Amino acid sequence: MIDLTRPQEIAEEVLFGGIDSGTIHREPQPVSTSFDTVTGNYVRPAPTLVYEGKLTVSDQTSNNMSGGQQQGAVPATHQRWTVKIPLGSPEIEVGDVVTVTVARDATMVGRRFVVRDFGGGTFKILRRLSCERWQPGSTQDWMKP
Repeated sequence: MIDLTRPQEIAEEVLFGGIDSGTIHREPQPVSTSFDTVTGNYVRPAPTLVYEGKLTVSDQTSNNMSGGQQQGAVPATHQRWTVKIPLGSPEIEVGDVVTVTVARDATMVGRRFVVRDFGGGTFKILRRLSCERWQPGSTQDWMKP
């Protein structure tokens, strides 16, 4: 068997630059929401960490005012983004949330993107995730602590 560990590391270093990184979380399934009698609140399970490591984010913004998308009385700008992660990373699902934790552009740190689709192919070296980010905020945010 041929060990391709080092060539894969070199390819990832060239493709990702070794600087930008982030996490991908999956929304917890509401299998057993428990009630806390002390606080009087329902306790949701924590989101599941699916991936943590190198990534890149690129912007493909379009103003989608004609589509009638609104957040309350404010028209929303629908932003499309592409997030690239190594091919050997775990399976990502639609609805997973990407959070940028380290970036060359400091304004990107902490930004979150929801996975809406993912590309594929037989001769790929990166996994491309089609994501979106809404401005301003979303109505339901299970990623907030």
